[in-house]
Amino acid sequence: MNGAWFKNQYKKHLALTISAVLFSSGGVLAAEADFGSNVDVMSHQVSWERERTSEEWARLRDNMVEWDEIRDLVHEYNPTVSSLWLKYRENDKNGLYNIDYEKTLEQISEAYVASLDAADGSALQEALAEMQFDVSMASATIDSSAQTTDKEAAKLQIEQSELTVTETIRKSIINMYIADVQRQIDELTANYDQTLYDAAVRKQALGQATQLDVLSALETLDNAKLKLAADDAAAEKTKQLLRVNLGWKYDSNPDICQVPMVSGETVDAINLDADTAEAISSNFAIAINERKRKVSESASQIENLTLSIENGKENVKADMLARFQALQQARNSLNQAMLALSNNNETLAKVQLNYSLGSASARNLESAQYGADVARLNAQIADYNLAMAYYDYLAGKNGLASAGS
Repeated sequence: MNGAWFKNQYKKHLALTISAVLFSSGGVLAAEADFGSNVDVMSHQVSWERERTSEEWARLRDNMVEWDEIRDLVHEYNPTVSSLWLKYRENDKNGLYNIDYEKTLEQISEAYVASLDAADGSALQEALAEMQFDVSMASATIDSSAQTTDKEAAKLQIEQSELTVTETIRKSIINMYIADVQRQIDELTANYDQTLYDAAVRKQALGQATQLDVLSALETLDNAKLKLAADDAAAEKTKQLLRVNLGWKYDSNPDICQVPMVSGETVDAINLDADTAEAISSNFAIAINERKRKVSESASQIENLTLSIENGKENVKADMLARFQALQQARNSLNQAMLALSNNNETLAKVQLNYSLGSASARNLESAQYGADVARLNAQIADYNLAMAYYDYLAGKNGLASAGS
């Protein structure tokens, strides 16, 4: 048999092996689930009963969502993440990690030796065999192959997905409370606009306002009512998505925790340099590339991954700085909102005094009260936005800072 036969045979075998590996394990990282489906609690449970205490299971299975258990709920019951972990466990049980990858490398080496033997001293055939060896090694260690056939890289990828979903859910909870406060503002505005419309109607009856004034006030009132209806629909959709993403049916009604709020002292205590160093060491994208580099055999692939890792570290530094700046901006916005609240409260106090003395009208008092109430609620939203920025900063520190492409 000649070198060409060996080359063709091992190329065909290599292609079949890699295709089988990608087909059998590719679903680990590409699994998708419909978040809108009906999901019962425990229907996607990942862990065996023995892997948690009875107290831990009881806490996960009660009808409450607590802030510090969200990642555990995501791990066990989120449709997408639980599917990833179950597939990971199945592939591990079936021996689809590492063994196939290492066997592929072994087959490439064996075929290379066979090609050299078949070359029988021909410099041209030996050069062709070496070239094909390099091509095959590069093909075997491309991103998709190294990532889906290596157990450690696959695990890191799923952990990254799990933490990403967890942080997304936490943001959704914060947004849910922000939306609730915004609805209160919109309800105050609708009520206030109702009084303005009623006043316009009375003034028209007295000849002090035109029909256009009344129609303009009515349009403003109708828009406020439409905003309220949109608020209610959006709030219900958000709650449905939260329930399903945490393992409940979409129409269930679990108690969702309050958001642990953030103090100025906590923000002041942040050490950006130390947190950035931790963000680099814990970054999932960098860790995955480091693992792929470790199992790579191609010199060019190792070089490319090394460059990606170094670029990733610089990108993480830039992303952490951006998250830190966003956190500082959120804190400044809260300070401004608190100042606006103080000013509106002072205005209300003055108007209340003047009203009691007969030098301010009921309309003046109503307007001042509305301004103070809205300022109070806007301060609450700013407080939630500070919490949002803080937890986003922590997510970057804990491994989710952007490492670039």
